[in-house]
Amino acid sequence: MNNQVMRRTRLLWHLAAGLLLIALLAGGCLQALDKPRPTALNPAETETAVMAAYEGTLTARAPTHTPQPTATPELATAVPQPTATRVPFMPNDGPFVAMVRIMPDNSENIILKSLSSETVLVRSLAGHSTIDLAWSPDGEWIIFTSAFNNLFSRSNELNIYGMRPDGTQLRMITGDYLNPVQAIGPFVVVSGSVVGGSESCLVSAQGVSNWVSADANGTYELSGVPIGSRWIRAVCEQEDGSLQGSVELNLAEDKANTVDITVKAEGEGWSMADLAPDGCTVAAVHYRWSKTEQGSIETINSGVLLNALGKRVAELQLPDNATLTDLAWSPDGSQIAGSLTFGNHAAIWLWDRNGDSIGSLVEAANPEDTLLSFYHLAWSPDGSKIVVAQQSYAWWSDPKFKTELLSVDVAAGIATMLVPAEYGTHALHPAWTPDGNTIYYQQASSAPADDPFKINAWQIWQVPAAGGAPTQVTESNSNTLPAIKSNNPPRTQAAEGCLDP
Repeated sequence: MNNQVMRRTRLLWHLAAGLLLIALLAGGCLQALDKPRPTALNPAETETAVMAAYEGTLTARAPTHTPQPTATPELATAVPQPTATRVPFMPNDGPFVAMVRIMPDNSENIILKSLSSETVLVRSLAGHSTIDLAWSPDGEWIIFTSAFNNLFSRSNELNIYGMRPDGTQLRMITGDYLNPVQAIGPFVVVSGSVVGGSESCLVSAQGVSNWVSADANGTYELSGVPIGSRWIRAVCEQEDGSLQGSVELNLAEDKANTVDITVKAEGEGWSMADLAPDGCTVAAVHYRWSKTEQGSIETINSGVLLNALGKRVAELQLPDNATLTDLAWSPDGSQIAGSLTFGNHAAIWLWDRNGDSIGSLVEAANPEDTLLSFYHLAWSPDGSKIVVAQQSYAWWSDPKFKTELLSVDVAAGIATMLVPAEYGTHALHPAWTPDGNTIYYQQASSAPADDPFKINAWQIWQVPAAGGAPTQVTESNSNTLPAIKSNNPPRTQAAEGCLDP
């Protein structure tokens, strides 16, 4: 399996191995996690500016800059620019399923599928970078989390994006991103050195239309930087991962702007996002990782409430010794459900709309020979049930991992099996149809490899919400992250900090 596929599946299983180690250690909320790090930044995923991906060629007011030649010119080779197809209408034979399709060349297409037709919204995103996809409750936006163009964000490996379901109006919600088209001059040159990076390093700044490569000595020169740019960052690819760093800027027009950037083995980003019914508040999981002197990775996850412009509003109150993996708004927007893993059990936790803890809804204790983790959550349209993915790790089994879907009765706090799985098989990312009768999900097998990060081709399946035999929906290529448009009435107004209706 190539490195891009490995990177993709590691992201899809974000924190899985770390959660298992936490359970084994039964320790505190910050542990040394023996797991693949959050994905190292791939320079091939950073060449194109975000807004250009869907609405034409990016033309900044800044002077055009050609990346400097380097000892590794392949890093500065542009990949084909993603293109979008504007959908003139949606057929009336839903459900409308948005999903990510992995193509044979490992690029990604975002697909909109109905029962009778299929439309490509976005073509040729850099391969294996999107790890979460959801509709807004009013059906006016698609929210997704991706490594696409991450170098144009302040420090993130993964960012949260919003996009209209016709493929237009893409926006990077997180990352302190500034569209170069909106950048205000004058524009200056920033130069300096990348400190601490021994191999290929890329440098970008807020509002620039291109990144540059540092030379073999770490020296860089970045032109076309808006005078009001607030940050500059560097990412250096190493054999064992990436080194990253960013610096606050205070630029001047009448003197040289020299900035050295120190990079370290650390990183951060967003692993998932869910938009509230009001279109204003995003519940998201933020991660931050660093490497210890012993070479192990320490990771901290937090639950954050953002407005639709990416400004932090609140942080969720997490119980002690818990690792958060997913969040989902209730249909009425009054509560947030989250999947947590502790040292000896997994739980679905509830918070109110402000992020204050309500308490545990349901818990699953680890059997004597198995470690359990909860992942992806999905509320039913009427709010009476939650479907959650439960991963089991049994050290006596071969293969050792499986992921099943449970259905939780919210009023009773009781979980029942919905999609059982054999070890080596994984059912993830459940999504309800608007009538509440069917659940779509992605399924794959990690066999023959005894490693949940080495996943064979994903496909979309469906199962009756009341239980029954699952059936396969897609067959070609590899299809992931099903998200289904609701039948909720559209919003008519948008307050400040909200996505437009």
